[in-house]
Amino acid sequence: MKKYILLLFVLQAGLISAQVEERLTGSELLKRCIAYHDPKGNWEKFRQRLIVNSVSPNRTNTTVFDIDMVKGDFKMVKNTEGVRIETQVIRGKTYIASINGNTQISEEDRKKYRLSNDQIKSTRSYYTYLYGLPMKLKDFGTKVSEEVGQEVFNDKNYWVLKVDYVVEIGTDTWYFYINPSNYALEGYRFFHNKQPKDGEYIILKNTIEMQGIKIPSIRAWYMNKDNKYLGTDSIEGSEGLKKL
Repeated sequence: MKKYILLLFVLQAGLISAQVEERLTGSELLKRCIAYHDPKGNWEKFRQRLIVNSVSPNRTNTTVFDIDMVKGDFKMVKNTEGVRIETQVIRGKTYIASINGNTQISEEDRKKYRLSNDQIKSTRSYYTYLYGLPMKLKDFGTKVSEEVGQEVFNDKNYWVLKVDYVVEIGTDTWYFYINPSNYALEGYRFFHNKQPKDGEYIILKNTIEMQGIKIPSIRAWYMNKDNKYLGTDSIEGSEGLKKL
């Protein structure tokens, strides 16, 4: 009799737990995911230099990023075909670019290396978005669906958070794959247009901690359409920024 009562209690507890998860909203799921990655709310104070190694089927290169969320500063330094490209955003509104240390850049080279002010701003937004996930999903213009999905991604079961944006920010639709046991963000995919399955998906691995924030150090990129491997970005080193 006691075993029966205990079994009944376990089954009821499991049923209640399942019912609670069934009512899980997108806002609550995002809240739990952020609590896992940034439990002390340190993203707004994030100041780090990241050394990122990028490997694709055709090339390998290393890029250095300085991200200062306090000041709104951003710097990227990379070598492309033996050419050193440096871009900077200062206080979120001043844009600087140089090629091999020279800030006097021809229009031809600005187009070739994508060094217009708009493109530099876009580069900053892109990389702070990727390294600031999932915290960046609280930014203005982000539309988080309250309906939480479930899906198998990379051979594992995940909660799925769907996100769209106001037109001024972007027209892609994103899906974020969140581990149901600890609420870690372990992958995401985006579509420009879901019907032809364009866009890409990214598998996240090897979480490291910087300034109290858990950040996946490896991102492997694939095409949605045919699972074609595109490349892998790996954080090979980091250090806190003292001066910019």
